[in-house]
Amino acid sequence: MRGRTGFGDDRVVMSDPVGGFTFASHALIVPLLVKTILKISDRATEYAANVLMVLCSDLEQCQRDVVNTGILTQLLLLVQSDCT
Repeated sequence: MRGRTGFGDDRVVMSDPVGGFTFASHALIVPLLVKTILKISDRATEYAANVLMVLCSDLEQCQRDVVNTGILTQLLLLVQSDCT
């Protein structure tokens, strides 16, 4: 059986509309996911970006929270790091 990390469970949570909404409604989720990008590991960055993409595609409030948290800087740094 394959081990799972906390970020690896995003597929399970996001596959359920109620679970995704509940996940997104926690005040610290968006800032935590934005801070995770480029800070922990490549895998954590991938999972955090994936969860943010799923949340922000459905929830307008999440889109505002992500922009207010500084995602644009993080995404620019992510693109820049992939170019080297």
